Amino acid sequence: MDRNGILSGVPGEFFPDLEKKLEPRLATLLAGKPARGRTVWTIEKSPPGFGVVWRDKDAPIATALAVAPPVQGRSAEIGLMSESHLTRYSGSGELLGEAPLEAKKLSYLRVADLDGDGKNEWIAGGEENFEVVDSSGEVYWEYYADRGPLRIVDFADLDGDGLRETIFQDGSALVARTVLSTNLWKTSPLGYIRSVVPDPRGGVLVQTPEGIQAMDRSGNARGPLEAAAGNALLKGRIAPEDGGARDVFGPFYGTDLDVLHDFDGDGRKDIFISGWGGVSVYAQDGSPLLLMRLGDVVTSVTVSIADLDGRPGDELILDVPQYGLVALGLHASAPPRSAGSE
Repeated sequence: MDRNGILSGVPGEFFPDLEKKLEPRLATLLAGKPARGRTVWTIEKSPPGFGVVWRDKDAPIATALAVAPPVQGRSAEIGLMSESHLTRYSGSGELLGEAPLEAKKLSYLRVADLDGDGKNEWIAGGEENFEVVDSSGEVYWEYYADRGPLRIVDFADLDGDGLRETIFQDGSALVARTVLSTNLWKTSPLGYIRSVVPDPRGGVLVQTPEGIQAMDRSGNARGPLEAAAGNALLKGRIAPEDGGARDVFGPFYGTDLDVLHDFDGDGRKDIFISGWGGVSVYAQDGSPLLLMRLGDVVTSVTVSIADLDGRPGDELILDVPQYGLVALGLHASAPPRSAGSE
């Protein structure tokens, strides 16, 4: 409990053996002696130079995070969605602005410069609808699900006109929507879609109970249906430099996986995993690059991985309850650390 009598979290340091570990702490507190604060996170393994880049302890509690990486001389931009409100930060943590969001029951936030004008558009939505807004919260257009659920898959220039389409799942179909809020294409019903992820060759990969089907930039099937044994969901496909492809699978609930980022700056995509217990990153050969356990194991922590500074190695952006918004990464001024606690 905090000083106002509000539940602030359940520290993971007490588990397992709750009673055994709690008893000496209570004796210290009842005696009025100074006590060590709760553990926010414990880093069991990390690359040399990994540490805190910046922190905003006053940031609102995030429902979702989205990051636009630096491109063509523009700095990175971070969006934090808190209920129906958007707060934007620069890649170095400065507050850029705030705006209300009209949509309700929001659960995800995405960002992309769809029209190529150098300004980011923000896509905020839930399972029933999403809206495309500018940095002031002004709505450009909205989309309401035909059958749902809605899931944003990717942003890509599919027709070569220099503008990026929004690719998303609407129930049993896939839709590519232009910046003018018209359909570039919409597939016929594909059956029960278990997962949709970007294809490193272009287009998307659609997983159904029958297998995995590659779809090209026009929304047509490309190649034969690939077998996918088991009940795990396709979370992404990695195209190694030596050719071929490696698919990454994960559970339906409780764990998010990302295979689109290079954590350690070696030029190869890594496997980023986040869940209620913590955050971890693995190289393609399965070796761990980061093992980070979050002290509060009850509350889900919102996290994203993205390039913030244009240097090799992507950063982690986390919104930690009772701690704030924090960026962690391979900072030039950060002391080398392979283990320890914050």
